[in-house]
Amino acid sequence: MKRILVFALAVLLVPSMAQAQTLDFEDAQLGFLPNGYGGFNWSNFVAYNTADLFNGGYDTGAVSGDQAIYNAFGNSASVLGVGTSNPFSLSSAWVTAAWNEGMQLQVRGFLNGTVQYTQAFDVFYDQAVQLAFNTALVDQVEFSAVGGTDASQTDSGSGTQMAFDDMAFNVVEVPEPGLIILLSSGLLGLGIARRRNDVA
Repeated sequence: MKRILVFALAVLLVPSMAQAQTLDFEDAQLGFLPNGYGGFNWSNFVAYNTADLFNGGYDTGAVSGDQAIYNAFGNSASVLGVGTSNPFSLSSAWVTAAWNEGMQLQVRGFLNGTVQYTQAFDVFYDQAVQLAFNTALVDQVEFSAVGGTDASQTDSGSGTQMAFDDMAFNVVEVPEPGLIILLSSGLLGLGIARRRNDVA
């Protein structure tokens, strides 16, 4: 019985990985992504529709429909977990350079403010590429673009904006502390009752 109780408590305390979810942004309201969309908080990401924003690589960047997101003004943008009790890993995303060719995407993952990993990828103006991040567990992923030269030629624009689509995540579901205490108390109570029955 003791082994069963220890095993049950261990199961309760181990976070469970939820099924992977992919955000294609087709249901996102156009404009800056609001906090809470898709279960995440967002910083400096804008949802767009190719009917309104089709120049440069924006059209190519919407890989699974008519909508995708980009980093406003070419500045850094981040996706954050909602609260610190539910870290996540970012599996992959499709990324396209909006204007500049030869740009590099720099990705940093944080957990409680500490950098957990850094990655760098080449992104392209004329094609969307699926980037495999496979990050460690984090509560924030920051995207920054550097370098490149204007490749738009006939399109009127330049800058380090990038289009993102089909972001795939795994979210860790950590049991609430109150639930752990309640279930632990119940299991311990069962163990005490079992011991009393064995003594009797």
